[in-house]
Amino acid sequence: MDSHDVYRDLDIEAKLLSTCTGIRYLTEDLETAAERTFNLERMILVEKFGRNREIDEIVATDFQLPCSTDGTSISMQGFKELLTEYYQARGIIKKQENLFQKP
Repeated sequence: MDSHDVYRDLDIEAKLLSTCTGIRYLTEDLETAAERTFNLERMILVEKFGRNREIDEIVATDFQLPCSTDGTSISMQGFKELLTEYYQARGIIKKQENLFQKP
């Protein structure tokens, strides 16, 4: 039996999928698929349910409370700045209160 330590193998999911399907997958392939899935879900929420930045900011008050484990918190301004950074990192564009531009 192989003594390979699966608990520390960061590529185990890709190896498992490759074994099950017979198609070679890399961890990067799974990351790309996950990102596409996330972006598709986000676009559906925007298009069909009117999701926008205002809705995303509703949860900001939850982050203003001190964290129960270490007491950290964030101000509303800090949350908005992080949200903007998040949008930029994900490629989300804010235009006329929508998070995605329509073609």
